[in-house]
Amino acid sequence: PSFCGDGIVSNGETCDDGAQNGQPGKCGVTCGGTTTTQTGGLMVKKYVSTGTTLSNDAQTLASALELPRGSLFNYIVVVTNSGATAVASGAKVTDTLPSGVTISGAINASGWTCTTSGNTAFTCLYPNTIATGATLPQIVIPAYLDMTVPVGTPIKNVAAVCELSGATLDCTTVPGDCSPSDPNYNPVTNKCDPAVINVVPSIDLSIKKYVKRDDVFAPILTNEDFNYNIVVQDDSLCSRPYVG
Repeated sequence: PSFCGDGIVSNGETCDDGAQNGQPGKCGVTCGGTTTTQTGGLMVKKYVSTGTTLSNDAQTLASALELPRGSLFNYIVVVTNSGATAVASGAKVTDTLPSGVTISGAINASGWTCTTSGNTAFTCLYPNTIATGATLPQIVIPAYLDMTVPVGTPIKNVAAVCELSGATLDCTTVPGDCSPSDPNYNPVTNKCDPAVINVVPSIDLSIKKYVKRDDVFAPILTNEDFNYNIVVQDDSLCSRPYVG
């Protein structure tokens, strides 16, 4: 039977360049569209962090950053020109956040012009020459992990970079082969890069204070000895209370 990668366009495929799938200018690895041709060697790396350090590349589920529901964290995008020639027209980074994650504040990106679409997508433009070997200022996107996301859910987010084309800004967004459903997928090219988080249980502490183990009203006689009882409980795990 025919399959994606056999060099034959069939079964709903829009293209199939066989072993060359995923290479610049060739069909994407899912046979759903052409991978963008990039002449300047731009590459993108995306990180996920609870601060602003590039500590976790988190490309696959095995290296995912574990975050509890309700967390505030940062996506950090880094663009480098790894090619042999300068990119005269500049760069464009596009990203649509996955379900359950929203932009939680202003994007910090010196030298870039960034716009958001609601709180779920953004585009950043760097309309200046990028010398060969140059790394552009980081794009830091503050994000929020919703409390409704099921525990154990891997969430992959993919950023894509491409060259601007003159004043028209004629530049592709995330290619089809950059966003397959498998959270363990690594893109073939450097034009897109994933960052994966794994949702773990959140900590939801509650406290109750009692007098003589009565939560409402406890009459105390003059000179009577009594106890305050404090109960701390993690409601997110339905844990057994600690009574002190």
